[in-house]
Amino acid sequence: MKRCWDSDPSKRPTSKELFEYFKNWRKTYKFNNNRVPVPENKLSVINYSRTLYTSRKINYSAKLNEILSQELSSRIIMYSYNDDYSDENNSDNYEDLDSCLIDPIYEFRGFII
Repeated sequence: MKRCWDSDPSKRPTSKELFEYFKNWRKTYKFNNNRVPVPENKLSVINYSRTLYTSRKINYSAKLNEILSQELSSRIIMYSYNDDYSDENNSDNYEDLDSCLIDPIYEFRGFII
């Protein structure tokens, strides 16, 4: 076997050498030509009396609609607008925008950004 794997092709056995080798091997080890029958694979079905399978329609639409309505109601923001935009000095209708500003310096894991 090692000769067959030799990197040098001249050291590998020829086909005639291999033929003689296998011929002698066959003479030395007599093969039993009787075929052994292979058993067929039979499907094994086991029934369990306590199992019960039923198919039924599951109605998810009512629960889905309820969940969606809850999500939408939590996301809806009602705005009231004043139609009179001409009075820009009316402080009752406008929020002080300076209170909405965020400090531009943040600290993230010890680093100042």
